[in-house]
Amino acid sequence: MIAARVLTEGTVVRRRVVITGIGVIAPGGIGVKSFWSLLTEGRTATRRVTHFDPSPFRSQLAAEADFDPIQEGLDIQRAVGWIARRNSLW
Repeated sequence: MIAARVLTEGTVVRRRVVITGIGVIAPGGIGVKSFWSLLTEGRTATRRVTHFDPSPFRSQLAAEADFDPIQEGLDIQRAVGWIARRNSLW
């Protein structure tokens, strides 16, 4: 597969891209099988928020992804980057 990206008008960079598999990190399931099971069984992934204290907020329900980057095999530098990005959303 060839991916193309326009850098500036008239300049195109083409790079080869290899897709080696698929994965899902989503509320209610990590991995394709777990996520597909959630969808096909009609289950919900919403619950009371656990990543922070939601008591000051009117809504205390969310669909959080239970993802531990170290447990899933990310090295420490990538894990710290992932955690920093996640925390910047708050």
